[in-house]
Amino acid sequence: VLTPTKTVKGKLHIGVDGWSSPNTISFLGVTLHFHHEGAMRRLILDFLPMTKSHTGVELAE
Repeated sequence: VLTPTKTVKGKLHIGVDGWSSPNTISFLGVTLHFHHEGAMRRLILDFLPMTKSHTGVELAE
């Protein structure tokens, strides 16, 4: 198991993306992106179902 905050000697980038499935269920994904041992790595930190639309107003609340 990789623990990025302890092993990565560079920048860690957090991404947040909201999207809706074809049947209109909304989700919010939180990811971590970084370089480690010469390769780009990505980790999913969380994947949350949303009860409201993923507009900027709703996300700010």
